[in-house]
Amino acid sequence: MLLTSTPAPPAGDGWVHEAKLDGWRCLVEMSGGRLQVSSRRGGDYRGRLPELQSLSSAGDVVLDGELVVITDDRRADFELLSTRVNRGSRRPSSERPVTPYAFDVLRHDGCDLCGEPWTVRRAIFEQLDLAKATSGAVRTVSYASDGQAMHQATLAIGAEGTVSKKTGSVYLPGQRVRWWTKTKHRSSAAEQSAPGAGVRRRLTRPESPVHKPHDQG
Repeated sequence: MLLTSTPAPPAGDGWVHEAKLDGWRCLVEMSGGRLQVSSRRGGDYRGRLPELQSLSSAGDVVLDGELVVITDDRRADFELLSTRVNRGSRRPSSERPVTPYAFDVLRHDGCDLCGEPWTVRRAIFEQLDLAKATSGAVRTVSYASDGQAMHQATLAIGAEGTVSKKTGSVYLPGQRVRWWTKTKHRSSAAEQSAPGAGVRRRLTRPESPVHKPHDQG
């Protein structure tokens, strides 16, 4: 499901807000002891990132999330993530591993949850206890009810921005919806004119001729 850009996080009841991590959207599918981490267009992330091959399964689930590289100062490094994915590697990176950060569950124990409201999906998501079930290999994104406070917090930690979601929203794969929004922090003029600015636009994502059923980028 795709996000709609807004100038500020929506206010009022019925919304929750998360940090927008500066990474690549991914789908984590676990079933029968098998695990797949794919891009929205079907690209195989596990084949490019050896550290993902050791992920342990948390049962029969499909998770929506982001692949992120966290630096020593606890900030997401998009350029390093892009370089690692595009170049691939035969050995896992122990110093700067790529880690899935999950924020939604789309299937659990064979049951499609896309038609359930966010509140129901989130309750199931939290019951999964992914950190324990995957030995910390899959991390989770927390949320808050105060959008402005979350937006200020994401600015302070250097996150890309804030994602806001209607608590009663269903999940529509591949569709851009108004009940999932994103509010990005604007870069300063100095950042935009700094050497290397704009590099992110030239980075490419792995493609695959296989089209996945959940287009979630």
